[in-house]
Amino acid sequence: MLAAAKAEGVRAVGHAEAEAEAARLAAYAELPPDVLRALTVREIAGQLPQIGQLTVTPDMLTDLLGRLEPGR
Repeated sequence: MLAAAKAEGVRAVGHAEAEAEAARLAAYAELPPDVLRALTVREIAGQLPQIGQLTVTPDMLTDLLGRLEPGR
């Protein structure tokens, strides 16, 4: 009985996790591509190692700002 109860608990948790994932994917399906890209970048940034120092040159900044223009 204990094993059956434990198995039922595992099934219930798995089912709840699957429902949560389905809801998350459904929410993402309605987002515009730009928002999805931003979320992807944020997720990737969270996986990167810490950066101690970063030098931004004018040419890098010009390119990055140019990419933020509408229609690009």
